[in-house]
Amino acid sequence: MEKILIIHNQYRLTGGEDIAVSNEINILKKHYDIKVLNFENKITNYIFQSFYFLTNKNYESIKKIKKEIKTFNPDVVYIHNTWFKVSPGIFQEISKTGKPIILKIHNYRFNCTRNIFAYKHFNKKDFCKGCGYKRTDMGIFNKYFLNSYTQSLLVIIYGIKFFKILQSTKLKILTLTNFQKNYLIDIGISEDKIFVHRNILNEQDQILKSTTLHHNYIVYAGRISKEKGVEQLINAYQQSNLNEHLDFKIIGDGPHLKKL
Repeated sequence: MEKILIIHNQYRLTGGEDIAVSNEINILKKHYDIKVLNFENKITNYIFQSFYFLTNKNYESIKKIKKEIKTFNPDVVYIHNTWFKVSPGIFQEISKTGKPIILKIHNYRFNCTRNIFAYKHFNKKDFCKGCGYKRTDMGIFNKYFLNSYTQSLLVIIYGIKFFKILQSTKLKILTLTNFQKNYLIDIGISEDKIFVHRNILNEQDQILKSTTLHHNYIVYAGRISKEKGVEQLINAYQQSNLNEHLDFKIIGDGPHLKKL
């Protein structure tokens, strides 16, 4: 049975990406020998972590991954989120082992954080469809974390490195949709390495889908936060004539829930 080593950096607040990865792991386990390495963004030593950020290499994570590759000996290494404890440094180290790498892109953080200046982030536009920020949210500096210059600088260092990895590293990139695939091609990623691989629904999800297909409502299911555009969805629904025929249901939680 083919072996797959799966690497994922979990978020502090569980969101759609974590759930999608978990669903996929459960299905892959039915067909492959799976080993999962989950990382959490807990900082135990700020001095070391600052060094890891500046070098884009978390040597603790790299050591753990190299050990697992040696003992588990996977046929392929399948990577999801690397921000920030996993770090982009793992790609070079895994490449040295000769193991094929598959990377699944779940979001657009890498593209929104690969420039120091805000004008390059927005590229003469007033709004970024990747992160949901408006040009007026920032000044000269590309402040991805609006409440922290330090965090923004660190994620920019990460984003610049990660984008170079997408361009130059020998790997296969999985996207969720054809739209995302074309997006990557437009920003300079080779089409030869990009493949569409949609998030997998388990059997219970399929049953739920089939039983609710003809109900008269629209659903948004996911994290309720500013960058998800839930407020815009509500406004669009209220201004349309859909509310005469369809209910609009929102399923999820997040920092924007109470306000909305």
